[in-house]
This record gives sequence, C-alpha cells and structure tokens, in this order.
Amino acid sequence: METIRRLAGVVFGPDRFMGALKGKQPQLLVPFTVFCVGVVLNLAAQSIAFRAISSSLPATIAVEEQHWNRLGFTLSLVSQGVGGVLFWFVGTGILFCLAILMDGEGEYRKLLEATGYAHVPFVIFSVVALALTITYKPALNLHSGANITPEMIQVAIRTEVSGGRLLLLKGLNTACYLWISLLCVMGLHHLCRLAYKRCVVCFVVLVGLVFAIEYMKRRLLQI
Repeated sequence: METIRRLAGVVFGPDRFMGALKGKQPQLLVPFTVFCVGVVLNLAAQSIAFRAISSSLPATIAVEEQHWNRLGFTLSLVSQGVGGVLFWFVGTGILFCLAILMDGEGEYRKLLEATGYAHVPFVIFSVVALALTITYKPALNLHSGANITPEMIQVAIRTEVSGGRLLLLKGLNTACYLWISLLCVMGLHHLCRLAYKRCVVCFVVLVGLVFAIEYMKRRLLQI
C-alpha cells in the first residue's frame, strides 16, 4: 500500500511528493522498478507495432531482407533498453553536477530516486501505447502484384507512421516527456535546493547535450 500511495503522490501531488523525499533515506528499489517497467512495456509496444507492419508487407518481399530488418530492429530495442537504464544514472549524474555548479547542494542518490519516480508518467504512457498497438492494423499502400522496390516500402512505412494511431502515440510520447521533465525539475528544486529558474537551465543544458550527441551519432553513421 505504501508503494501505491507513493506512486499516486507522484501523479496527484508531485511537488509535495518531491519535497517529502528530502527528509527520508533514499530507497532506489521502487524507482528502479518503475523505470525498468516503463522501458520494458515501451519496448514491447514498439515490437508489436513493428511486427504488425512487417506482417502486412506483401509476400513478394524477400524473406532474407525481412530477416535482416527484424534482426536490426531487435538490436535497436536491446540498445534502447540498456541505453535507457544507463542514461538514467548518467543523466542524473550530469544534472547533479550542473546543480552543484549552480551553487546547489544535495545528494546524488536522492536525486536519482526522484528522477526514477519522475518516470511514473512513462509507465502510464507505455501501458496506453501497449493497449493501442495490440489492436493496431497498419494499412500500407502496397500491392503484392506490383514491382515493389525498397524505396516504395520506405515511403509506405513513412506514410503509415506519420498518421493515424502511430501519430497519436507520437503526440502522447511528447506530452509524456514534457511531464517527466517537469517532475525532474521539481525534484532538482527540492533535493538540490535550487531556484526553479536555475533548475530549468540545468535541464535545458542536459537536453542540449543529448541532442548534440544524437546529432554527432547520426553524422558519424552517414560517413
């Protein structure tokens, strides 16, 4: 019951909840479980959507090509899962260092606990995503009798992803991350004793670093 009460506090009274963490010893088991459950459910939803799209492709597409696509997607899911957990630890560490540079004070483990609880919205989103993808039936505009090229497949998939249920999921995903960001800023404010303006600056710097790393990674892959 205590765990359920805590999770409900994150959703319905986040500012009070984050403030209450200051006077308690950090307990990382529940936030770690929250984070991992969110990651697993989200990866399951992605896998179901990918399988639905793959199974709707015409039978004329080479089996070997589909096999390599599935293998690449599986490796992508594994890297997302492992990378997500690692980023929780590393990202919180960067936030903590930025807070110290901004004259904040606190304890890394307490901030780690707060950022873990901040991912409760991610669990909620992942449950919704799983429910939507289980009944998902893509409508790719491809005909088995036509001479299908890889470019045609890419266009059909891009068109499918940019509309309907998957577009709704993208919107919900964006809203989810904005919610998580707000909770992380609240946690930083209470546990590192920083003004909200400085907390926002710390978080913007962290997001900027993430985008810069993603940009460099894409550039390297293009070489």
